[in-house]
Amino acid sequence: ELRTVRVHAAGASSVEVMGDFTDWLSVRLVERGNGIWEASVPIGEGVHRVNLRIDGGGWVVPGGARVERNEFGGVVGVIVVK
Repeated sequence: ELRTVRVHAAGASSVEVMGDFTDWLSVRLVERGNGIWEASVPIGEGVHRVNLRIDGGGWVVPGGARVERNEFGGVVGVIVVK
């Protein structure tokens, strides 16, 4: 099912998302105005791991997501989709 990923990143020039639902491939979001960035991606119900990258920086956990250490020693965000 396609779902909208929406991120508030005022002043950003690019925003990307990647997660288990993108096979850990980067998906570029589109600026919608007022600092809102969006992309429609197929995400099924359940628990998912996800990270964001703003302006080509490092991958970070989205605000509000639970933080979990991954098997590579980094961190990922954990979200629940219903």
